[in-house]
Amino acid sequence: MLFIWRGKGSLVILSLFLGVLLSAIIATMLLKLPTGSKTMNVVLCLLIAIFSSAFNYLFEKRFVSKKVKYFIDEETGERIKVSENPTLFFISNKYWTWIFLVGFLVTALISLIS
Repeated sequence: MLFIWRGKGSLVILSLFLGVLLSAIIATMLLKLPTGSKTMNVVLCLLIAIFSSAFNYLFEKRFVSKKVKYFIDEETGERIKVSENPTLFFISNKYWTWIFLVGFLVTALISLIS
């Protein structure tokens, strides 16, 4: 699989991985839900939505700098503003929190209805 990221965009992949891992551990070991059941699917989607979103939000706040740096081009004397904007698949890290939350909640709702 091809992943396209810029800067610290790989933190999105890490947050999804940690969210899925923690959700699977909680759903199977602590809640002791039977695998393959509708209840398991819904609970797993809800847990993944919560944990993946939370991890991504925390990583965004902790590791992505909001500082803006200015550089001066020696030839033209122009002042250039540079800020960190990490992305995954050309989508900023901060939006992935909402994508995870809404995406997995919709998946849980569809799993519950069907």
